[in-house]
Amino acid sequence: MSDHFPFQPSTGATLYSQLASVLRGRITRGEWKIGDQIPTLDELSEMYGVARVSAKQAVQMLVSEGLLSARRGRRTTVVHSGLYERTLSTGVAAPLEQLPGFNARILSEVRDLSLPSFAEGLGQPEKAYVRITKVDSDGQIPYAFSSIHVSQDLFDLFPPTAAERLKVSRLVRSVNKSPLISARERISVSSANPEEAAALKCPLAAPIAVVQRVYVDARGYVVYAGWSTYNSDRFVVDRELLELVHGDVRLPEASAAATATTVSGQSAQASPGV
Repeated sequence: MSDHFPFQPSTGATLYSQLASVLRGRITRGEWKIGDQIPTLDELSEMYGVARVSAKQAVQMLVSEGLLSARRGRRTTVVHSGLYERTLSTGVAAPLEQLPGFNARILSEVRDLSLPSFAEGLGQPEKAYVRITKVDSDGQIPYAFSSIHVSQDLFDLFPPTAAERLKVSRLVRSVNKSPLISARERISVSSANPEEAAALKCPLAAPIAVVQRVYVDARGYVVYAGWSTYNSDRFVVDRELLELVHGDVRLPEASAAATATTVSGQSAQASPGV
């Protein structure tokens, strides 16, 4: 059975890493279960229309991630589903909550910076920001690489080393006397660049989730603008959608497209847990 995919060399990701993403998806979706033997390299080459060497590199990538086991003289076998019992649904969907094993390694703190471009136009810029670059971990397992711009005035109110023990979102809320009036969130998918791969201890070009958050306080100023990348195998957003889907379900011809646009717009701008 041929299962050729339109692999795109122009994306910057290698052919074998793109194939690894396809194979990884078959494991995480349960098409290939723990204990299953995957097709041989020759079979994968034929199925996906790639050279045998690319199939071999893709399999080796998944072996290095702990999803597959390959031993000489034996068929390559699935040994991990790629899903963890403890996911990040709490830490992601509710930005002020954190896992019991949360800890952060601060890589740098740079002062006197301006508002990052992705937050421009969402509120008034403060006179200066501190950019905190850090790696968040659940116990010993890194799961997020972040670059967060915080109002410099608020940053100076943080207790010493607090950002190593608490989420920056929580610190901003605790020291800012002005309540938040806007908390926007945008989630997209991407592939890990060298810096992100090193921080998250994942393969180069592995799938990651990218989360941007911007908080505006009652004065109208952007006090927090964060960009975080998450290991995709730990990333889960779990929320109730009834509020979005419960309503007038009649879709007459003229209003169907407009209604769909409205619903998708609400979903994209939702920022639960703030």
